Amino acid sequence: TVHQPSLMIGAELDPFLPPVFMEGMEERVPDLQKHVIKDCGHWTQWEKPDELSTLMVDWLLKREDDLRNR
Repeated sequence: TVHQPSLMIGAELDPFLPPVFMEGMEERVPDLQKHVIKDCGHWTQWEKPDELSTLMVDWLLKREDDLRNR
């Protein structure tokens, strides 16, 4: 079990790691936030860099806010 806040980003059209592989992960990672990028294959950082970056930065900023408000 992972006891740290975690972000998992998948891609809707990924032939190697399809979104179905994300199912049930919250059982092993209780503080997990999951996202699936639509109309995207395996290379999220190449195919949808802006969307990927936004998801990552938003998640990091939320974590920062959570830490400040403890």
